[in-house]
Amino acid sequence: MGNGGQALKAAPSDFRAIAADAAGNLYTEDEGPAANGIFVVRRIGTDGVINVVAGTFTGTSQSDGPALQTELFANYGFGLIADANGAVTFAESYKLRQLTPQSTIQTLAPIHPKPAPDGTAALDAWFIGPNSIAFNRASELYVGRTCIIQKIDSSGMLSTVAGTGQCSTTPPSGPALSTQLTAVNSVAVDSHDQVYFGDASGFVYVVSKAVISTVVNLSSGQQGIFPKLAIDSQDRLSFASFFGVLDRLTPGSAPQDFTNIPGPG
Repeated sequence: MGNGGQALKAAPSDFRAIAADAAGNLYTEDEGPAANGIFVVRRIGTDGVINVVAGTFTGTSQSDGPALQTELFANYGFGLIADANGAVTFAESYKLRQLTPQSTIQTLAPIHPKPAPDGTAALDAWFIGPNSIAFNRASELYVGRTCIIQKIDSSGMLSTVAGTGQCSTTPPSGPALSTQLTAVNSVAVDSHDQVYFGDASGFVYVVSKAVISTVVNLSSGQQGIFPKLAIDSQDRLSFASFFGVLDRLTPGSAPQDFTNIPGPG
């Protein structure tokens, strides 16, 4: 894929995640032609120019340091989010890392010899396969992993939102902290700190007042599976499926095809 040129003229690439910052720049995770788990983070600027801003397909160092000299490797899913301060946070195999505004890579939550219990500092926690991340309105970070959702609060401490860490093939329902989850695929948080998540079976769930319930089942019909979630300032839930369908769910209403919703004005 092109680097330093216009994004519209660049060759297709293998995008694994996407995010936008407050200035309108677009960030992507791109696994590249080898598809061997090594990826780079690219930025498509508001001028349409695309550049690699983190990672390298030729480097060998995976240590924190200069962003363009650090090899990024993800074997267990991808996640990407840009915050209001200009930092880009992403999931990388067993840890969370961040591209700082100073163009360096820093680790937020690295490998630890064993899974960490609630109340552990995120910097001492072991994150197995983080594949989805989201902020709430208080800028607390929620992390979806294989079969558990956890939160890193403003003091950097870890707590469980849903799941036991053990996986189930049965759609989860009931007390959030004692119910086994299916494979978490995407996470979003609304203004009331209700946590929505999608799974690999095409279900979307919500965790509200520590209870899990199903919001919608997308596993049949044209909508496909593997929903990716986003919530806007009006708490409208948008979800994109594996087969390219984009729908929106307004609180209290049935899902609507996004392409049939009139835009502003």
